[in-house]
Amino acid sequence: MHQAAPPKTVLQTILDWSQRRPMWQRDALRRIVTGGTLDAAAINEVLDLCKKEHGAPDISLTAAALEAVHLPANPGNGATIALVSLGDVVGVNQLAPKQTLVFEQQGLTVIYGPNGAGKSGYGRVLKRACRARKAGEIMPDAFSLAIGGKATASFTIS
Repeated sequence: MHQAAPPKTVLQTILDWSQRRPMWQRDALRRIVTGGTLDAAAINEVLDLCKKEHGAPDISLTAAALEAVHLPANPGNGATIALVSLGDVVGVNQLAPKQTLVFEQQGLTVIYGPNGAGKSGYGRVLKRACRARKAGEIMPDAFSLAIGGKATASFTIS
């Protein structure tokens, strides 16, 4: 018996449609999907990309098209993924090494603490991992001597 393919999400449909669009439009779609509303600087960059695509000679920007990796994760068809824990975070703010943040499986997990405790750092890691539209940048430890290391973390899911 043949299983029907799951229906495409709206964003997957937009991605498919975008493949036939000019690169400047695909870049604009990527910006909107990953960051929401475009600010004035982003609008000017998209305008420059459009001008470049139509022959303007002095524009060095390069368009980056909307790709599947930019779309938010979608488990589809009622499938669920539960986050069990987040640990081994390296290169994120001043989060302590070798710590594990465990999430309640049957209820709600509340993360609280004073300023500088790491709440926002953990939040940014989770938003990036889930490909949230406004994930924000993962910030390195400003007080560390090791500059340029890649942020990493381990996730346990069920």
